[in-house]
Amino acid sequence: MQNLNHKKSILNLYRYTLKNIHRLNDRILEDDTRQVVNTLFRKKIVDPITISKYLYDGMTLNELLQSKQYDTIRQMINEKKEYLKNIQLQKESKKQNKEQIDIKKINLLRGKTKSLKLSRIEHPKPAKKSQCKYIVQMYINKLIEKNKIPKNIKLDKLYLESIIIPNLQFELNKLYYNDLINRFNKGPFQSDIKFTFSGVLPLPYIMTPSKFKYGRKALYQHIQKQNLFRRLLNIWESKEGKRLESEHILKDGGYSVLKSFGFGDSQLIYPRYHYEKYTIGEELMELFVDTSLKKGKLKFEEYNWSEYLQISSDWIHENFENLKMFDNVTEKQRKFQNEMNRKYDKDLIKFKQLQESLKESKSFKNQIGFDLGRELNRFGFKSFDLNDPDFDMSKINQKLNAIADKY
Repeated sequence: MQNLNHKKSILNLYRYTLKNIHRLNDRILEDDTRQVVNTLFRKKIVDPITISKYLYDGMTLNELLQSKQYDTIRQMINEKKEYLKNIQLQKESKKQNKEQIDIKKINLLRGKTKSLKLSRIEHPKPAKKSQCKYIVQMYINKLIEKNKIPKNIKLDKLYLESIIIPNLQFELNKLYYNDLINRFNKGPFQSDIKFTFSGVLPLPYIMTPSKFKYGRKALYQHIQKQNLFRRLLNIWESKEGKRLESEHILKDGGYSVLKSFGFGDSQLIYPRYHYEKYTIGEELMELFVDTSLKKGKLKFEEYNWSEYLQISSDWIHENFENLKMFDNVTEKQRKFQNEMNRKYDKDLIKFKQLQESLKESKSFKNQIGFDLGRELNRFGFKSFDLNDPDFDMSKINQKLNAIADKY
C-alpha cells in the first residue's frame, strides 16, 4: 500500500510539473524544461538517494515555476542538461571499454571458438549525425564547382560555423518556407476518385496526399474477397477433363485455395462434378431400395440429392455478384474533402501568424539570435536542422545546387 501511495505521489508531481511548464513565456525554455523533466521522471532508478534528489529537484522546479523565476529556472535546466549529458557520455565510455576488454579476451582464443565469439560482437552502426558533415561537404564542393569559393584554400573553422553553415541551414529552411507559400497559394488538396483494376471489375478509391490512404484497407480486403470467390466459382463450375490454366490441380482432383475453409491444412476444395458422381449414385441406390420395399407410386423429387449442390452453386454466385459492387465512395470523398478543407484553414491561420512574426522581427539569415527553422517549428511547420539525425534527405542534391547558385 505504501509503494502504491509513493508511486501515486510521484505521478501527481510529474503531472503537476508538466502543467506548470506552460507558465513559461519562452518557447525554447519551455521545450528544454519539458525534455529534462521527461528524462528525469522516466528514468529507471533504484538508488533511494538519487530518487530523493530528483523528487526534491521536481518540487523546487514547481516552486520556481509558480513564482515565475525564469532566470533561475534557465540556470537550473542548463545544469540538468549538462548533468544528463555527462551521464550519457559515461555510459558510452563504459560500453566502449567493455567492448575493448571483450575483444582482447577473444583474441586470446583460437580456431572456431574465436571466430564464433567475434561474429557475435555487435559493431556499432555509423551515427546518422555523420550526414550533417556529409551535407556540409557536399555544399562546399558545389560552391567550389561554381567558383564561389577558392579551390585550394582550407576553410577556417570560424568561417564555416559563422558563414557557411548558418547560410546553408537558413536557405534550406527558406525552401521549406517557399514550399508553404506555394502550398497555401494552391488552396486545399482536392481529393479525386480513381479506379483500380486489381479486382474482377474496376473499383473506385479516393486519392489522398499523405501516406495514410483513406479507405484503402477496406478496398484491399474487398479485392481479396472478389478474387477468392472468382477462384471458387471457376473451380466449382469447371468441367471434368478440362484443365484450369490459372489453378494447380492435385492428384485426387482437388484444388488448394487459402481462406476457402476447405478440407485439411491445405484447404482443399473440389469441383461440382466431383460430388455429382456420389449424388447420382446415392439417388440410384435409394431409388432401387425403395422400389423393392415400397408398393405404389414413388415421388422421385424425394431422391434429388443434386439440389444440395445447386444450393452451393447459388451461394457462390450470389456472393460473387455482391462483391462486384463496392461501397459508394462519393459520400466518403465528400467527408474527406471537408477534412482537407478544415486542415487547410487551420494551417493557413498558423502560416499567417508565422508571416506576421517574420515581418515584426525583420530578420535575415545572419542576424544573431534569429533561426528561421526555429520559427517554422514554433508555428508547427516542418523545418531543416543540421543537428537532427532524421532530417529530410530527399532531393538534397537539387536543393544544394539551387542554394550554391544564390551564394
